[in-house]
Amino acid sequence: MKQVAIALTVLLLTCFVQESRAAGLVWQTSKQAALQLAVQQQKKVLLVVGRDTCQNTKYMRFTVLESVFPFPPVKELVEQHYIAWYANMDHSTEWQMYAAGLGAFNLPIICVIDPANSGTYLDRSTDVQSADKVYARLQAFTKSKSSAPPPVPPANSPQFLTTPSLLKK
Repeated sequence: MKQVAIALTVLLLTCFVQESRAAGLVWQTSKQAALQLAVQQQKKVLLVVGRDTCQNTKYMRFTVLESVFPFPPVKELVEQHYIAWYANMDHSTEWQMYAAGLGAFNLPIICVIDPANSGTYLDRSTDVQSADKVYARLQAFTKSKSSAPPPVPPANSPQFLTTPSLLKK
């Protein structure tokens, strides 16, 4: 009887883990809803702009951003640190401010947005990317809740002497 109970418990746990992995990300469909949740949960917003019929958009949303172990666990990173917002470019204009200056571009557009300064983006990319690349980009904004710029190196450091923006001063 004890073996049956253990086997049943293992079976139920296996089903639960598989079901939780099978559940997709929860995507907000409006800027207002995404920003409101991000403020409430102290997270950043991950905006994906695309078309429902675009293969690049589908691949990034449902393959790369949903990736789990043994691949980089992008899905878990998004669930822990971001509110996912999908903007269908054919039915919404809320995303357009984040595309300013791109000119011609490949879909999807992917932006990281700080809800405290939602008029701009912290990071923006376009087109298909590997799970490794997306994971690294998104993880860069999870190490600190602060979006403060990196500190300026001391004046006598090699980095200071070779940074083009600092050489102009």
